[in-house]
Amino acid sequence: MWFIQVCATTLVTGAAIGFPNIWGGTLERAFLFGGFLTIGLFHGSADLLLLRHLSASQKEHSKIRSLIGYLGVITGVALFFWCVPQVVLGFFLLASAFHFGESQFWKDRVIQSIVPIRERTLIYLLWGTWVILTPILLRPEETLTLLNQLGSFPIYEPMLLSRSPHQLFTIASILFLAAIGSLLWLYFKRKAFSQGVLTQELISLVLLQMTFVYTSVLTSFGVYFILWHSTISLQDQVQALNQLNANMESTRLKPYHWLKTYVRAAFPYWSLSVMGAIGIWKADSAGLIPVPITALVFGGAILLTTPHLFTIRALHNRLHHEIKMMP
Repeated sequence: MWFIQVCATTLVTGAAIGFPNIWGGTLERAFLFGGFLTIGLFHGSADLLLLRHLSASQKEHSKIRSLIGYLGVITGVALFFWCVPQVVLGFFLLASAFHFGESQFWKDRVIQSIVPIRERTLIYLLWGTWVILTPILLRPEETLTLLNQLGSFPIYEPMLLSRSPHQLFTIASILFLAAIGSLLWLYFKRKAFSQGVLTQELISLVLLQMTFVYTSVLTSFGVYFILWHSTISLQDQVQALNQLNANMESTRLKPYHWLKTYVRAAFPYWSLSVMGAIGIWKADSAGLIPVPITALVFGGAILLTTPHLFTIRALHNRLHHEIKMMP
């Protein structure tokens, strides 16, 4: 998987650098929309399956409870976002940074058992903040243009982007060094993974940094979210389902069983999401949507991502408990 991610990232970044006139149009939109509608949406479409597996009882009526709870979180976030959008946006970005960092390092399960929780939290936030802020800091004008397109959301111009290009580059460099430092700390101080894993993580980090430097904000985020986060999260969720099943039963089912289970559970919700996205796009093309489509997509992302963040956090908490109980 790692080799595929590296090759795909190199291909996309090379196309963006070598053919900017071509990439900046149809190819970039095809990559972003195609990736988000397929891998991006699909990696969060089996949350109800995960919630049912995490519940104390997996009886049929638990499906209803899971659905009600899931919709309840979305409704609550929508109300808060309507009343205090700045606060919700701040918490969303902070939680997303933690989520990205956790997904990046969770595949090395040993980290969960030997690294203290406060230290893990700091490392997750450092890594996720580097991912989220670096493209923004390196492309402040493009970021402000995107923020202005949100239109109906009262999101103010960040004071951070009013700094000089030199200051922004310095901050981005500090974030990059902090991300490298977190890897070195885990390797040398905590002995959390092997030299081979450290080499892979460093290559990934440097390659993504090059992507952030040489591509647009949207392409930078798309490369990380589609090619790295979503694929890692999909693999993580399937492995987690298999592990939870092995802890509840005496036999471990083969991983492909849970891959099929995941696909069956995710497909209906993924299909509805894709049809909804296509419907919104057509309605916007026909001039039927009174708010900017960028604002609509951004708000929808916040509403749908929030319960996913809670679900994955609960999943990892459950697995962390299982790891601690192992002899």
